[in-house]
Amino acid sequence: YDYAALADYCDYLMVMAYDEHYYGGPAGPVSSISYVEDSIKYAVSLVPKEKIVLGLPFYGRIWSDNGGYPNGYGITSTKIAQLVRDYCGSVQLDPVSQSTRAVITVNPDDPKPVIGGQALDAGTYTIWYESEASIKAKLELVNQYDIKGTGNWALGQETGNTWNYYKLWLNNCTFTDIGDTPERDYILDAYMKKLVKGCGDGRFLPNEPLTRAQAAALIVRLLKIKPELNPAYSFDDCKGGWAQAYIETARKYHIIVGIGDNLYDPDSPVTREAFAVMINHALLYQNNSGSRIYTDVTEAANPWSYNDIEALSSYGIFDGFSDGTFRPHDTMTRAEAVALITQIPAPLIPPAEQLITSAEQLGASIV
Repeated sequence: YDYAALADYCDYLMVMAYDEHYYGGPAGPVSSISYVEDSIKYAVSLVPKEKIVLGLPFYGRIWSDNGGYPNGYGITSTKIAQLVRDYCGSVQLDPVSQSTRAVITVNPDDPKPVIGGQALDAGTYTIWYESEASIKAKLELVNQYDIKGTGNWALGQETGNTWNYYKLWLNNCTFTDIGDTPERDYILDAYMKKLVKGCGDGRFLPNEPLTRAQAAALIVRLLKIKPELNPAYSFDDCKGGWAQAYIETARKYHIIVGIGDNLYDPDSPVTREAFAVMINHALLYQNNSGSRIYTDVTEAANPWSYNDIEALSSYGIFDGFSDGTFRPHDTMTRAEAVALITQIPAPLIPPAEQLITSAEQLGASIV
């Protein structure tokens, strides 16, 4: 095809980076990493990168190890998953092609699977296809070459978990442990807004407790305040830590206070009530609820957090539970904190100038 000429008349070109091996041909990957990358390189050499869409397969091909039918017949990813499950297949990601190879054995006494309307004979079969791991490798190329995005052949052929990770990896959010996390879309949103960075080893640890250091960093990023070291606001137990600048900045703006003796205890988990106080010191809401909202939060029992909890809850920012409790002493998980933060409407987030004024009015003290 004349890519350059086609691009003059098209909004985008979808590159068919699959069928590297095909029906009637020898067994091999449908869409190896080198084949995909070469396809992208060729396309962007002729067409602006923003017009290139990478086509990836949601199917594979199956060959008999004895030759003959099915000879590379195309089967959907859902069918492949069924065959592997029903015939106890072995699955391995090929390190060279970054494509997945499954081997199944149909024994003489086994029910015979039907492929393309024809029952398979007893024997061993090799299936090449794109799994979660191999698709992730190809999605990284989309970001590497900064092309428009991806398309797939064909929708409806993918396995049920595909979209749990697809959107994340396509947006270069390559956390390996959030695919099935209910808050995954919030985590992606936070990642795209540069509110979170993960743990440096490809994981986000969504169910781990949020620490006091992480909470300070998260809120400073939310407020778009540049983190700066400031000896006037330093804690003795935070010096030299990864979050020192975030913690000192948060203290400067009266978002956080210490635990006494000029200590912050940065690695301790954050409770729900402590996080509510931090959030409301940033949002500056007043408690106008007029009555108690939760059965387990009272002015007497929670004097330092009561107004902040009630204020955030009355505005729908930080909700409790269906049984009427807030559970103030429960710890916040990293996923819960990110879900809460990313749902705060942008107009409700005050500018830094307003925070400075508020801190001065409140007499932000060094604790």
